[in-house]
Amino acid sequence: HHTLASSESKPGFAGGVSATQPAIYSLEKLVEVTHFNMESRPRLIFADIWGTISAHLASTALHEEAAVAMYAVDSLRQLALQFLNREELGVFEFQRRFLKSLETIMSRSTHVSVKELLLSSVEQLISIYGFSAKGEEPDSQHHRGTLRSGWRSVLLVLGTAGLDKNDAIALHGFKLLTDQIEQCMSVCNGLTRADDGNHPPDSLLSEYFVDLVNTLLLYISGPRQDLSSKSIDSLVRLSDVLADGKVPLKSTRRKAPASPAASTGETSDLRSDELELWWPMLLGLSQTMGDRRSEVRVKGLGTLLNIINKHFFPSTGETVPSDNDGTSSSPQHGDLQTLQLIFRGILVPALEFEEMDGNSTSGSAPELLPPKFVHFITVPPSPDTLAAGSGDHEWISTTFEHLMDGC
Repeated sequence: HHTLASSESKPGFAGGVSATQPAIYSLEKLVEVTHFNMESRPRLIFADIWGTISAHLASTALHEEAAVAMYAVDSLRQLALQFLNREELGVFEFQRRFLKSLETIMSRSTHVSVKELLLSSVEQLISIYGFSAKGEEPDSQHHRGTLRSGWRSVLLVLGTAGLDKNDAIALHGFKLLTDQIEQCMSVCNGLTRADDGNHPPDSLLSEYFVDLVNTLLLYISGPRQDLSSKSIDSLVRLSDVLADGKVPLKSTRRKAPASPAASTGETSDLRSDELELWWPMLLGLSQTMGDRRSEVRVKGLGTLLNIINKHFFPSTGETVPSDNDGTSSSPQHGDLQTLQLIFRGILVPALEFEEMDGNSTSGSAPELLPPKFVHFITVPPSPDTLAAGSGDHEWISTTFEHLMDGC
């Protein structure tokens, strides 16, 4: 710490190239000291030390001199590789605290080169410590699966990349995200609904399903329409996996599997846990109603209504999977309580997203009801209608009427 203080007090540290070498020398010494403390201190004590060190490395990674900033990111990468060598300790979530500075750097850095290095570092962490993929050699799985709570930071970094102004950064982050989703799909291919409670521990879906969904939602809200569309498609795939019972619920992760003679209360808890997984996905899709791009609004609305109709309120004659006691453990029970939750929490607030977004060309949100609006059942829009929609009533013609039809 004294070395850093003396280096930073030298004239010209803030800007000149002459100050780069002292800054990097100080970072080298800081990394060395951190390495020793990481190995010798108990984790609770090191967590306190790391709070000071990570704050300094994060601020240095935002340095106006790109060379200094990149060295700070590389220092974080080296330290993370060492830290993730050890298994996570229960509920402490040390990994999340350790990697949290990566989130700050990705969201605040102004150097493209720094963000590229950060994504490359995250890619390396995933390849070494992420969940194992099918068909991998046993030798390559030595450290696989030790990345646990750190996934939250990793996914947030990838999602933030989708909001970046630079196309290369967004595409790199999206590729890393889709690679993980594909791996999850390959793990799920060997599972059936009967495997509930027996899910392999090496799937991202097992513990961080909601984080995965939230990352896709960041890409949907991002500025690139092609990535928004692909992310909606990925959400559909995740919804199918969830509906098939291939994503473990909290109750099945933390408790023994329920017996066939489960009580009504236990069944209700199962449904509540399942709705916790569905809710971020449904709410995120409903927020697309306020998107400025009509194509994203139309696709988001269509996807939302399709998911609700397919997995919550199947049409007459469809077979609803059920447990041994005859009650359904899927959301396809279509009961009144769930219907009320969907309307009050998802469909009705969808109207508010447009109002709050204020995205009309005149600078104010359009009226929710057009003049002389006397009917609810409307004709599906033609491509010409979608292309011609503009001004205050574009949202009404492309989105509102069809949302009401869905309701």
